Amino acid sequence: MTTALRVVLQGPEAELGSVAAADVARLLLGVERAVARAAAGRTGRPAGRTGRRGATVEAATRLVFKAVEAGSVVAVLGLPAPASSDQGLPLDDESLGEFAVLTTMAVLAGEGHDAAVAGALVQLADELGVGTRHDRLVFIADMDSTPRREAPLDIAARDRLRQASGAARVEDERPLPGILVEADFERSTARLRTPTGDGIAVTFTSEQADDIQQALRQQTEVEGRATYDAASDRLVSLELRRLVTAPQLPLYEESQEFWAHPSVEELARRRPAAAASDSGLLRDDEASGPEIDAFLAALQA
Repeated sequence: MTTALRVVLQGPEAELGSVAAADVARLLLGVERAVARAAAGRTGRPAGRTGRRGATVEAATRLVFKAVEAGSVVAVLGLPAPASSDQGLPLDDESLGEFAVLTTMAVLAGEGHDAAVAGALVQLADELGVGTRHDRLVFIADMDSTPRREAPLDIAARDRLRQASGAARVEDERPLPGILVEADFERSTARLRTPTGDGIAVTFTSEQADDIQQALRQQTEVEGRATYDAASDRLVSLELRRLVTAPQLPLYEESQEFWAHPSVEELARRRPAAAASDSGLLRDDEASGPEIDAFLAALQA
């Protein structure tokens, strides 16, 4: 049985010779992680984000790197020989690895449900900056036993999978005030500190990088596609669509007057003042009699 899984990274920065090596590594590890979670669910021993997968799952989903095709980065991956369950029982007529690939493709296409696989695919999209650094990933499965299958991992699929993972809900966010305290222009990510002190992860496109640079450390408003944690309903990340910085106060030459020490005569020439015609206007109604007497005595001294 021959099984090949092609994963095509698409976008302006996905060409060989310009793509970041770290992104290629994230792609390979992320695909294997998603396939492994599908296999773990089949064996009845699902692993979490940090849990061990088990020897059977590890052996069945240890993807083999076969080639990189020309053009956009196309990773050609292969599966090892068919495996059996931990109890030594055969897994129907298909290998555990092939089942895992088919499950991953079904979840990606919206034809199957597996929260763990959906979460792994979302993690892969976030790590690669789908929608920011790269446009999409396209999964293509070629197997002897089934027709060729193809499914994209783009922004729309990522948002659907995020909700299917049960970890978050996604919706449009109205302008959110805060201060951009840091930015990583290699990964196209920034962090917004809100008035309540929360830290919100913000992703942006290369076209928005200059705006982010200018807005750093300033009061600003961000608007875009927001992700909320399902358990706490707390906003955790935002995909930037629009950024508005607060207008900066202009620096006028007159501002230097703050540091000047003009004389009383100079101030009188700049702002003429008329003498008071009623001395009662100068009286402090809150001052006591002894305080007034002390003040007048000081003037006569």
